Parts: sequence; C-alpha cells; structure tokens
Amino acid sequence: MQLRTIASGLTAAAALIAFSGVSPQMASAASHRVPIDNSGIDGEVLTGACAFPVEFKLVTSREYEVKTSTGTDGTVTSRVTGSLVVTATNLSNGKSMTLNVSGPSTAVVAADGSLTISAEGRTLFDFTEQPAGGAVTNGMFLTRGLVSVSGDATTGVVTSFSSKTAPTDVCSELS
Repeated sequence: MQLRTIASGLTAAAALIAFSGVSPQMASAASHRVPIDNSGIDGEVLTGACAFPVEFKLVTSREYEVKTSTGTDGTVTSRVTGSLVVTATNLSNGKSMTLNVSGPSTAVVAADGSLTISAEGRTLFDFTEQPAGGAVTNGMFLTRGLVSVSGDATTGVVTSFSSKTAPTDVCSELS
C-alpha cells in the first residue's frame, strides 16, 4: 500500500476497509458504534516508509466506526473514533515509541476513486511508493490537530497533504 493511516484505521479505498478492519458488510451498514478489528496491526512489520523496518504492537485498541453512509452516487463516508495506542519499534536498533493515535478521522471515498481523509487529534500516517516530486515523500508522520489528505483510493498516491501543525517525523525519532 502506498498510503495508509494507522490511527482511526483510515486509508485508501481498499485500504479504508483493509487496514481499518472495517468489513465491506460494515461499510454498507448504517450501524452505530461498530468495533474495529485492529488485530492486523499487531506484529505488522512495515518497510519502505523509513530506511529500516518498523514493527507495530497494539497497546490499546478500542476504536469504533460510529457512522458510515453511502450516497446515491456511490460515495462512501466513514467516521472512526475511540482509542488506539501502538508501539512502533525500529527493528534495526530496537528503539521504540508508544504512540497515541486515536484520531478521530473521517474518510470519504468517492465513486470516481478519489479519497479524502480529514483527521483530528493524533493520527499516524505512513507513506510508501510515492512518486518523485509528489505531494508527500516516503516516511512516517505523527500528526496532531486538523489534517487533510487527498489522493487516489485505488493507487494510494497522495495528491495533497496539509496539517495545521508540524508533523513529527517518526522515522527520525526511531533512528
């Protein structure tokens, strides 16, 4: 995947569903407070965002999809909130950080495949395989406050990224 958010489990189209633990059935249901299965994050090793592999361990996983809707044009909007805390470990040197990445976040995947993520609070974004000269570079960033990310939900390529505060470069912190 090229674009992914761990916090509030939101990312590009298939990733919106795959990484958040939100099943297609949940995405089409108008349920209230559907628990998100973040177990896939526990023990996951990410390569490509940092110059070293990073392993994630779940500390706290109490996130919920609190609202999902599908528009008449096929646009899917999903709101995730709750508590998510992970430990990220540099597997090359053993250095780790425990990160509160509870969001909340809202993702909108339009019928044309475009994706917009609006995140608040603390969110962890990792970017891999981004094109040279693109809107973002490869890396892993902890954001605080309002963040807006747009891109292609199919390819994961980010077309815009804006944050009201300077993101923390997690790769640098783990080096």
